[in-house]
Amino acid sequence: MMMPEFKYRELREMPPRPGVTFRTYYFKQSDQQRQELVNWFQGKISEIESLIDNDWRLQEAQHWPLRGFNKTNGQQNRSLAELLEDQVGEILKVQKNWGHNDFAEAPINRWNRFFRGSEWEFRMIEAQSHAAANQFQQLFKQGN
Repeated sequence: MMMPEFKYRELREMPPRPGVTFRTYYFKQSDQQRQELVNWFQGKISEIESLIDNDWRLQEAQHWPLRGFNKTNGQQNRSLAELLEDQVGEILKVQKNWGHNDFAEAPINRWNRFFRGSEWEFRMIEAQSHAAANQFQQLFKQGN
């Protein structure tokens, strides 16, 4: 099975907010690129929620703190429910993030780390580098 890929125009860095030591990165996307990612997320979140609704063990486990999914300031680790909530927040543009088309990198990284190796893992690729790779492949094919 091929891992889904979603394009972005550039990865932008936002300086740390007052009182915070880390920087935040955002994927700048066109409206079409964002809509493709939103549609995919909505479908996958719906699938996951359906699995949770139909299994009492998952209903309980979705709220357990996950090892390796730390929060700042000594808070309890994130749960699966919080990973899903993060993405819903990105879809609904709860945080404006510099612009209406920006997905924050950190929630995407957490999603992919949790779902590594499953059908719910995906990859973000820069549109220019993807186009350059395709052009290189076309030139290589023409030369043969």
